[in-house]
Amino acid sequence: MIKEGKDLIMQPRIIITSILLIIISNTAPSLAQFRPDRPSFFRDGNELIEQEIEKLRQQRQNPTNQTENSNELLTIGNQIKWQKYIFKDIGFSIIMPEKTKEDETLNLETPLGKIPFSIFSNSSESYQFLTAYSPILEELNNQNSEDILTAIRDGIANEKKLNLSQEMPILVEGFPGKQLIMVNNNDTIFFRIYIIENRIYILGFNKQEENKLTAEGMGFFDSFELLKEETDS
Repeated sequence: MIKEGKDLIMQPRIIITSILLIIISNTAPSLAQFRPDRPSFFRDGNELIEQEIEKLRQQRQNPTNQTENSNELLTIGNQIKWQKYIFKDIGFSIIMPEKTKEDETLNLETPLGKIPFSIFSNSSESYQFLTAYSPILEELNNQNSEDILTAIRDGIANEKKLNLSQEMPILVEGFPGKQLIMVNNNDTIFFRIYIIENRIYILGFNKQEENKLTAEGMGFFDSFELLKEETDS
């Protein structure tokens, strides 16, 4: 299993129900209105949440407002407590519910062969969040990105016994990806798959009795960010 950075950045508690309502009101129910380019679609849905997080960061840097050793977390709608997870060795960060745990490595069977993934997940009676990433796969250099994404899509469908409902191309900072909607009985599961510098990332979200991407799911997906390389000053 790949060693990963798991620094957890705790955020002060803040109730932002009004922000959640704004996001919901501005979120179209149809995936046909999603924008596949990250600068618009990926940022718009979660922009207000990111602004609040930035305000909290600034407050913590201000000695008059800072609470030492605070272990409070960002709370949305007084329901989910979110925590930022930074994977320094892998090069990305993401916001997931607190107490997200590492599962066993999954060897995903795909048309391109078995691909190992390190998986981090958080589940409750009403929702499921999943983040997974592969090791760096040098063999991807000789593969077409569309073929790789399709192979991962088919591997997920076979592994979880899901049927593909919709798919669309997306980008994250110029890197190719796919957004998938898969169904199984009454469950609708949303996935985003990215290929970034010979590493594959998978994000998954499901909320019970919901067949559209909710504000929680959008906030989770949109929080995925690549870490900027540190340069010597």
